[in-house]
Amino acid sequence: MRFGSRTLAALSAEVTAANRTHADIDRLFQRFAVDISNEPYINRKANTLVRALEDSGAADPRSGEAAIADLITIVLRSRAEGDEQNELVDSLAADGFRWDGERLLPSSPEPAALGPQISALEADLQAASLEVASGHYREAYESFTAGNWAASNGQLRSYIEDLFVQLGAARTRHVRRDPTAALQDLRTKGHLDHAEEQMLKAFWQGIQDNGPHRGLSEEQEALFRLHVGTAVGRYLLHKLK
Repeated sequence: MRFGSRTLAALSAEVTAANRTHADIDRLFQRFAVDISNEPYINRKANTLVRALEDSGAADPRSGEAAIADLITIVLRSRAEGDEQNELVDSLAADGFRWDGERLLPSSPEPAALGPQISALEADLQAASLEVASGHYREAYESFTAGNWAASNGQLRSYIEDLFVQLGAARTRHVRRDPTAALQDLRTKGHLDHAEEQMLKAFWQGIQDNGPHRGLSEEQEALFRLHVGTAVGRYLLHKLK
């Protein structure tokens, strides 16, 4: 499923907001050929509808994704004109989509869709007991979906810092405060090769501005850092098991 868990949660909230009566939301159930729910509250019906469409993707991923995309289009078209910023629109950017005011369009190739990778990385961080890194990463994503680019960059930097330091200490038994020293320890002990160390060090050096320190941030920069930071985390946690 190309749509991440946060996008689906935001979609449920938008379906609730867009349908004021049970009759309204029941028409959506009929439109998507889903059995009408007997839930007493509209928000629960919205959750049931989104889950049903998500579950339909288990047997036929393309059909399930198409149905969810249709539902997203319906609820976003129903929003007030000029109401451009909301959690669903920002969350879609991390999944590789953009809303042009009328249609849902791809903004990145399917392999680069970020939403599912975000959920997988959060699970990896928790499994590795990296609670501090996990907390910073979660805040980076939440800031991104809220449109706070500088805050997202700042939290991503903190996540990468703790990730490098903690992985270095766990694998080499050398406790460092400097992430670049931790990377050097990992290379010295044979956990990373020279090219990997230099690549990770370059990323660390490249995220020092426009967030944790003075500077301006914008959406594409924040999205790039979130993409690379997610890939770095998943790669290292699986390589250094």
